[in-house]
Amino acid sequence: MPAATVLRHVSRIAVVVALSVTTLSASDVAADSNRPQASPAAQSKVSGTLTCAALASGSYKCNKNQPRWSCTLQCVRQGSAYVLQDGGKVYSVSGQTSQVEHFAADSVVVTGEVSDAGINIRSIVKR
Repeated sequence: MPAATVLRHVSRIAVVVALSVTTLSASDVAADSNRPQASPAAQSKVSGTLTCAALASGSYKCNKNQPRWSCTLQCVRQGSAYVLQDGGKVYSVSGQTSQVEHFAADSVVVTGEVSDAGINIRSIVKR
C-alpha cells in the first residue's frame, strides 16, 4: 500500500476518533447538567438558649445554688454536647464551637446553616 493511501486511512481514523471523543464529552456534559444539584443549606437565624444536651433532655440536674452557666459548663465538661434549645426544639451545634462556651446558658441568636443534623454556626450573639 502506498504511503499516501496509508496516510489517508490514518487521517480518517483520527477524524472518527476525534468525533467520538467530542460526542462522548458532550453527552457527559448534558448528563451532568440533568442531574439534580445538591443545594447548599440556607443561612437562617435561630434564637434560643445555649445549653448542653443532657440539661435539654432533663437527664442532668443543676445544684440549687449553682448558676445556670456554671452548670452548663460542668455538664459539657462531663461529656455532654452543646445544643441550642428553642422552646421544644433542640438543635445540635457545630461550626464555630470555640465561640459557644462564652454564651453558655445565655439567650442567643445564632446565624448558620440549619439541617436535619442541627445548626452549623456562622455567628452567635447574645439576645
